[in-house]
Amino acid sequence: MTADDRRTSKGIPSVSVLMGVRNAESCVRRAVESIRTQTLVDWELIVVDDGSVDGTRAVLNRIASEDSRLVVLHQAKSRGLAHALNLAFSRASGRLIGRMDADDIAYPDRLETQVAFLTTHPEIDVLGTGIDLVDEMGLQWGTLRMPELHEQLQRLRYRKPVPVAHPTVVMRRAVLERLGGYDGRLQQHGEDADLWLRALRAGMQFHNLQECLLRYRVRRRPTLKTVLFFPAIQARAALREGHFLRYGGYSVGHLGLGLLGYLGLFTPASMRRSELNGA
Repeated sequence: MTADDRRTSKGIPSVSVLMGVRNAESCVRRAVESIRTQTLVDWELIVVDDGSVDGTRAVLNRIASEDSRLVVLHQAKSRGLAHALNLAFSRASGRLIGRMDADDIAYPDRLETQVAFLTTHPEIDVLGTGIDLVDEMGLQWGTLRMPELHEQLQRLRYRKPVPVAHPTVVMRRAVLERLGGYDGRLQQHGEDADLWLRALRAGMQFHNLQECLLRYRVRRRPTLKTVLFFPAIQARAALREGHFLRYGGYSVGHLGLGLLGYLGLFTPASMRRSELNGA
């Protein structure tokens, strides 16, 4: 019996995984294979090639010819990650919606663990996990666990970068349906922080598993644009929601650590000791 034969009787996968890709020829196969080798076989992976100019398209087409659960959409011109994810969602049929990035690797039991948790916890809308941090060379140098409970995440929503690690998320499809998807104006940065802040405002419930279920690639030195974007998104949300003066100091700790990293003064060892997200 093939993996395709083991789908539900109605042909609807338990989870649709969304991925936006641009110029990821060197790593996208490993990311896709980490989904293909999941212990949960009842999934579909929808990948949007966002105007790649390297060999990404050929790699994706080759894998798609091997596994019908992989759907590949190509855009001739890059329109940004938020648009790519919205396009992928428009083609998704799963009961749950997962995320994956082209340079990360999901551990084999990731989807099975998350789907099982959401099945037994119908009150949870957005579920993240812990992550193992690796650098550009693939060397592991730390772990990161977000606060576990919704109440903790709600209290920290204006002070911490994000409540969940975006590529670890599995959420109910109603989250994107009710919120109208990602904000397409945020083309490369902050689309996740904006979505989560809107979800928290709408009363959706978050939870983070403390188990690390993903290898997450990070830059040793982030770009300045990345450093500045998250506090700006949080300040905008606080202003929109009437909490700007009440809370203040939006993600100051994260901004400070980010600036140190940008200046080359922030080491992996210091990151392991810090409490970036209240873990």
